[in-house]
Amino acid sequence: MSEVLTFNNWLSGPPEDLVTINPKRTRKELSLDVRKVYKHFSEVSGARILITTESNYSFLCLFMGIVLSGNVPVLIPQNAILEKERHALAELCVREEDLREILTDSSSETPTQSDFRNNIVELFTSGSSGAPKKITKTIGQLDLEAAQTTCLLPKSEVQAVASTADSEHQYGLTFNIWLAMSHGLAIYDKRIKVPEDCSKIKVNSFFISTPSFLSNLDPALLPPPIKRVVSAGAPLTEKAASLVKTWLGCEITEIYGSTEAGVIAYRFTHDGKLSSLWTLFSDLSIVGNRLVSTGRVLPSLILEDEYDFHTPRQFLLKGRKDNILKIGEERINLTNVEKTITQFYSRPCKVVPLERDGRTFLGAVLLDPMVKEVSRLPAAKILSLRNELKDKIPLLALPRFWRITPSWPQNNQGKILIRELRRFFDE
Repeated sequence: MSEVLTFNNWLSGPPEDLVTINPKRTRKELSLDVRKVYKHFSEVSGARILITTESNYSFLCLFMGIVLSGNVPVLIPQNAILEKERHALAELCVREEDLREILTDSSSETPTQSDFRNNIVELFTSGSSGAPKKITKTIGQLDLEAAQTTCLLPKSEVQAVASTADSEHQYGLTFNIWLAMSHGLAIYDKRIKVPEDCSKIKVNSFFISTPSFLSNLDPALLPPPIKRVVSAGAPLTEKAASLVKTWLGCEITEIYGSTEAGVIAYRFTHDGKLSSLWTLFSDLSIVGNRLVSTGRVLPSLILEDEYDFHTPRQFLLKGRKDNILKIGEERINLTNVEKTITQFYSRPCKVVPLERDGRTFLGAVLLDPMVKEVSRLPAAKILSLRNELKDKIPLLALPRFWRITPSWPQNNQGKILIRELRRFFDE
């Protein structure tokens, strides 16, 4: 499909076209089910309604029906916060079982409004570095972002989108839902959770994933017909890039972005090797640390990373500016502390701030797949580490508390959950 469909026209394509695969559902079926959801929620207006579902088709029905009825979809990434906290962030909550009940109604209504560009969607950040933050966007802004993703579609024909990401997350919403619907691609109904699930991919597909998932692909499995892989949520690894090239025979498009900004830039792997330069999407520019666009992001949006531009459109990403912590009068770069410990101990390390009796200390978590569970380092080992590190790390930056873990706590987008790391130190 050459035309990029906006949200207003998602239901206007050929009725027989597939919207989802496994199970197969057509646009005609989606249109009928959306009108039932619209009828159900048209009795209220302006309500903030939390969507919780494992099915992309159910998500589509609920999301579209809620928007068409003049209400506000609230999207919180799975595992971002506790279940009871999720419910406190919206007036209503609708689940898979609620949708099944709504769809048993034989009657439906056609929306009276025709332009939904100014309707609101509430998204929340993943909460990987703290409490999830609410971000408000319009349907029009999400449409503008989807138009930019057109340049990422492979030249070879693809028929569907398969994904390991949640549709409740900005990354999943952009690629699972908006890219698919705006380009007339079918969506695999269920999220791909483990590499073995890739066997369910039967047609030429666009695969949306994360570095943590891609690094665990099993090349012994029969490769599915994936024509292009998109990765976001964390820095892409050489292992992931090489595995994708070896097993699937295709390259990876890596995305740099955020919930606030959406997609900002992209880069491609070449022959399974990582690229260094990022390319800005065509509607964006970066002035200082302010992101400027044609309308899909707020003009006041300040970026938290540092950039080294090689051309007006291409840059090196140097890292986050906000990983600086002030303890007493000293400014401590947590990234540098982590790198020093990793080099010394030959183990990946994450450092988190901890509050104890009104004071701030640092806690270090070391990764060791050989241990069975999260545990404290022995006191003698901590003393030895601190003595050996004291000449390499300022005294205030030396972690006071130490833990070791067999794996990082991560969300479905592959981000390490800092708040979960802090819980390792709960007494």
